[in-house]
Amino acid sequence: DGSGMTVGIWDQGLPLFEHQEFDKRIVPVDSSESSEIRHATLVTGVLAASGAKKKAIGVIPSANAIVHDWSQDRLEAAKMAANGLLISNHSYGIKPDKLPNWYFGNYLPMSEKWDEIMSLAPYYLSVIASGNSQNKNHNEAPLFGSSEDGWDVLLGAALTKNGITVAAAHTEMNFNGILTNAQVAPYSSLGPTD
Repeated sequence: DGSGMTVGIWDQGLPLFEHQEFDKRIVPVDSSESSEIRHATLVTGVLAASGAKKKAIGVIPSANAIVHDWSQDRLEAAKMAANGLLISNHSYGIKPDKLPNWYFGNYLPMSEKWDEIMSLAPYYLSVIASGNSQNKNHNEAPLFGSSEDGWDVLLGAALTKNGITVAAAHTEMNFNGILTNAQVAPYSSLGPTD
C-alpha cells in the first residue's frame, strides 16, 4: 500500500494539495507558478489517493509523494535518486505534431540521459507515459504498423532501456474487484522503438 514509501512525481505543474484524497502526504519541492493543475492532481491521485472515496483509491494509497513541475526534471530526479528515491512518475513528453519521421522511436540523447540516471542509481526506476498520439498520424513513415493505426509514435524518455513506459488502458473488473479485461486506450501511443 506504499506505507513508508516516497514516490517522486513530475508534471506540468503542481497538484491541488488540499484535495481530500491526499491527507497532507503530498510535499511540493518546486515553487512552481503553475499550481492546482488538473493533470498533476489526476496523476498524483492515480498513484497516492488515500481512498476517501472508495473508487478513487490510488495504486500506493499510503505513500508520500514529492511533487515537482517538469522544469529541470532530470537534474532533480538524479539528485533524489542519488539520495535514495526508488521510483518516480513522468506523465508528460515531447509534443509530436511537428517532428520529422526519424524522431519517432529513436533513442535520443534525452532517452540516454534518463538511462544514465537509472544506471548510476540502480535501485531507482523511472515510469514514463507513452503519450497520447495514437490515431493522429504524426509519423508518416512508421517502421512497424501503419500511421492510421497509431504505430511508431513513442518519443524521448518513453524510449529508455532502463525505465518502464506505461500506456493508458481501458479496464473492466468483476464484482470482486478482479481485472477481467484490459485494452490499450484508443488514444495511447504505441511503439516500437527503432
